This record gives sequence, C-alpha cells and structure tokens, in this order.
Amino acid sequence: MFAINSETSSVMITATTRRAMRSITFLAQAPAPTVRPTVPGDHLMPRIIPNLWFDTQAEEAAEFYVSVFPNSRVVEVSRYTEAGPGPAGSVMVVDFELDGQPFTAINGGPQFPFTEAVSLLVECADQAEIDHYWDALTAGGEEVQCGWLKDRFGFSWQVCPAGMGEV
Repeated sequence: MFAINSETSSVMITATTRRAMRSITFLAQAPAPTVRPTVPGDHLMPRIIPNLWFDTQAEEAAEFYVSVFPNSRVVEVSRYTEAGPGPAGSVMVVDFELDGQPFTAINGGPQFPFTEAVSLLVECADQAEIDHYWDALTAGGEEVQCGWLKDRFGFSWQVCPAGMGEV
C-alpha cells in the first residue's frame, strides 16, 4: 500500500517483508515530475505506458526488446506469490524501457492474443537503421507488407523511414 504526499513529493510505502512477515513503513523520495510540452491552455498530459499482454512470454519478450533497442533495460520483474493466480515464483509483470519509454509486459494468459489492430512504429534515420530493426524484429517472426512485421511473439511493428507520414 502506498500514499503520495504532493506537497513534499514523498511516497509512503507500507510493505510486508517475506522474512519477518510483518509490516514496515518507510518514506521514499518520489522522482521529480516530468514536464512535457503542452498546447497553451491544455493540461499536462500524464505519461502513457503501453501494457503488452502475453500468454507466458513477458520476460522473454522484454529481454528480447531491450536487446534490440539501444539505451534500453528491464526495470523490474514481479513474480506470483503463493496467493496466485499463477504458479508461485513465475513471472507476473515485467517493467522495461526502450530508449527511456516505459512499457509493461504482463503474463495474463492466452485469452487476448495480439492483432494488427495495435502496432508500434519505429522511425528510422537511414537504410542501415531500417535493416537493423527489420532483421532483428522479424527473426523468428514474419514479414507482412508495407513496412509491417510481426515479431516472434506475434506483436506488430512498423519499421519505416523517418518522415514517411509527410510523403
């Protein structure tokens, strides 16, 4: 459980330690809010974090994606406890960043497979960059058409030159 104090930018977190099985409370300094450009009169838009639903491959997918994109990392892996619903110790959620953009991958089961209705667009500076991302993301996946592909997890990507929308 946690509470945010907006005046001091601190977060109070109440956690249960596994060893002692008792509750402890501590304060952690919250990161400074990110200032984003806005249109005059508009409110600051909250950060949007894509959440990708996998059957059981969230950790494998996150590790793959961070290996493809520079300045990327797995931030945290959360596992199921004895309380379930997944097997204790198995991966539940993976938080990762691709060049600073946060993503969440969840092992939610087979109910909601990926479709072409959602894709991520990779804008590339030159042909070498297009070839790099195309080759990496299609490895074990499939080429589609017009710069679209599905990676080995079934997720759709568009790999295109920067400024393609202006053509």
